[in-house]
Amino acid sequence: MKIPTSLRVIVSGISLVFIVWLLGYFYFAYQISHMDIPDERTTKPDAIIVVTGGSQRINKGLDLLKAEYTDNVFISGVHKKVTLNTLFDMWDGYEKGNRPCCITLGHAASNTWENALETRLWVSSQENIKTLWLITSNYHMPRALVELHAAMPDLDIIAYPVDSEVTMTEQGGFFRVSFREYNKTLLTYVRLNLIRIEDNHSGAIS
Repeated sequence: MKIPTSLRVIVSGISLVFIVWLLGYFYFAYQISHMDIPDERTTKPDAIIVVTGGSQRINKGLDLLKAEYTDNVFISGVHKKVTLNTLFDMWDGYEKGNRPCCITLGHAASNTWENALETRLWVSSQENIKTLWLITSNYHMPRALVELHAAMPDLDIIAYPVDSEVTMTEQGGFFRVSFREYNKTLLTYVRLNLIRIEDNHSGAIS
């Protein structure tokens, strides 16, 4: 039986999209597993942003503050019941009687998009912040960068990835987490581009 040309075109199109999507995942997985941290000897940010989601992220941010790589740390997405004392109790580098300054906790965000908005509000309340180090897990970094760049396009946002406890210890965890995060990142790109299209369309009409 002869397959209609239109059906062959549809099948070919779907196959092409699937291949591109799959190759994109492999590139994404390679990218997040080979991320480098900034050169701590030559760069110094105006502030460090920590996106919550694991104690290792917060510990790294506080370690860098203690080492005087920055004077400001903003931790976004903190649970409403969590205080600075709670974080200090969880921090391996904490020395009693030696509380570092200056740490601000953001309690409003519950997802990455809200992390970006919460961070933008905090940055706008500060002075002379042009460069940020963004600390989050390596698998989450691409999506977090996309959201923060969209919210603060004029800032220099530099990735400072930390390894995820899940991807390091759980068998098959890397592929499960990275696959889910890859699709979330794709959806984020789509959402942000749709917003841009709507903004440009509204501007053209007005």
